[in-house]
Amino acid sequence: KVNKVLNILSKPLAELKEELKKTTSYKNETMFNFSYSPHIQFPIIEYLDYLYCTIPNYLITQFTSGMYYIADIPNANIANDFGKGFENYVGEILSINNKNMNLIILPEIIYFNGQKRTSDWIIIDDSNLILLECKTNRLRYQSKYQLSLNELEYTNKSNLGEDLKKLVSAVVQLYKVYFDYKSGIITGLQFDANKNFTPIVITLEEWFADNPVIDERICNLVKRELYNLKIDPNIVDFNRYKIISIETFEKEIQIMSKEGLSEYFSLLSTGKLDSEYRKNFTYFDYFSDEFKADFIKPNLYNDK
Repeated sequence: KVNKVLNILSKPLAELKEELKKTTSYKNETMFNFSYSPHIQFPIIEYLDYLYCTIPNYLITQFTSGMYYIADIPNANIANDFGKGFENYVGEILSINNKNMNLIILPEIIYFNGQKRTSDWIIIDDSNLILLECKTNRLRYQSKYQLSLNELEYTNKSNLGEDLKKLVSAVVQLYKVYFDYKSGIITGLQFDANKNFTPIVITLEEWFADNPVIDERICNLVKRELYNLKIDPNIVDFNRYKIISIETFEKEIQIMSKEGLSEYFSLLSTGKLDSEYRKNFTYFDYFSDEFKADFIKPNLYNDK
């Protein structure tokens, strides 16, 4: 088992040097990008009879977010299973934070004779309805580079444009589900006009959707799609979607738990949920007890 791991994460120094030479580029879009550089892909270096890890953060990266690429999730016929796992994880985070909120949390509902599905999670309290969709798609490194460009310098057919279509599709789907909810065709979910509707897309990785250029592009595309579907695009202005990473959501849901959904959205809309508030908020660590139980404690000192 150790050898299998080393085969994935390590490379002899001589081979690593050769691969670095082959992948070195001075093009603008790749010069400062190291996402696929061999020294990150293989953070353990084999030299003589020893193994070296000169930058431990690269090893941690490979053990965490890097697993997505090591397993080649999009092309390995496990994308659905991976997505379901992420969806279940979000459900666990919701459950942990629901101890003080007494929310109704519903999983995906299949309706309209099995032809349609709601969002992955539905969150309800006395005054709110949240449709929450989980997406594991990642922003490609070429797209991350393009984020620094002016809006007019990329098109829908560029890497960034293609990636944004995935987010737009997820957002539009949530408004379509709400339209069906409003039409009363979702089994077991009765429409309540008094509930404030908030669509949320949770991404596995940060998509920088709060970037003004990106936000404007997504908003325009969402409105265009809704118009084509004969759904009033103005719903976006009245019930604004939110696109946040799971890292951010893990923190925001804790604030929701403390303040309640209505107060949370009120604080957010009035600007009171600022950096100072978040700096002074006491967050808790998820799964700390599970980590202690499941992981082997390092033997830092000899037992006496």
